[in-house]
Amino acid sequence: MSSYAWRKTRRSATSNCVECQLQPDHHHVKVRDSKCPHRAPQLTFADPSWNAFVSRVQPR
Repeated sequence: MSSYAWRKTRRSATSNCVECQLQPDHHHVKVRDSKCPHRAPQLTFADPSWNAFVSRVQPR
């Protein structure tokens, strides 16, 4: 992720997914529900937690 815009996965065929946003400090990522982006809670993950999650869900 290179900007602070909310991003949705390219593999999402529907609106039922999450969006991610790199934070300005470049050490945290926010995640929210794309179905109701302005009302959904936002979860914040530190780099080590986010990287561990992504490495486990990426196809091998």
